[in-house]
Amino acid sequence: MERNATDSSPDDEDRGVDPVLAMTQQKVTDPVLRGIVRDFVAGGISAGDALEDARAYIDAHRVATADPDEVSRRVSFADGALGAEGLAVTDPDARDLARRVADGTMTGDEAVLFLAALVDSGALVSQDDDRDPGYMVGSTPMLDELYAAVDAGTVSRAEASLRSREVFRVDRTFRRAAGPEAFDAQLELVEPTLTALLLQIARGELSGEQALEAGLSHIATRA
Repeated sequence: MERNATDSSPDDEDRGVDPVLAMTQQKVTDPVLRGIVRDFVAGGISAGDALEDARAYIDAHRVATADPDEVSRRVSFADGALGAEGLAVTDPDARDLARRVADGTMTGDEAVLFLAALVDSGALVSQDDDRDPGYMVGSTPMLDELYAAVDAGTVSRAEASLRSREVFRVDRTFRRAAGPEAFDAQLELVEPTLTALLLQIARGELSGEQALEAGLSHIATRA
């Protein structure tokens, strides 16, 4: 769906939207992206069309300012911040918006504007029937076992927090050192030996330093 800058005005304000969406929209100056969100909120286009339009516009008119390795590092830092709390953004559209901020083709305010609109509409929800309708983030898989142990009372919350921070500290180092083959299309670390070492930290079987030494040695042998 093609748009141009005359489709909307940055001075126009939507009515009947929540305060977060309205406040964020005031910070976004690009009239095309504002127009796409306005059409979506008004029900004129679907969530899929809104995201497709935004991607097409950005790909045609903006150039990434960060190289792929830097994008991967920036995304891993964001994942690590959430991971310290045992959380991870899993929705692919939300992750795509994050990557576009990381590569410099979207501003943070632009990404938040789309996220706010999508969350309000229920478009960013888990397909897991056990989750609440507003669900947007899930437990990091490697930490599910750890937090189950906290719930069971076999691991203290303080110890779980310490292990969680170590997992993501080591994860960030692995991400910097590993080659592109260690990641999947969503920039998740999937190299079996490295992910197994992270799991051992979460289980308390290895310290962060022990896992780092083993992981970096493994990466060096693959280089």
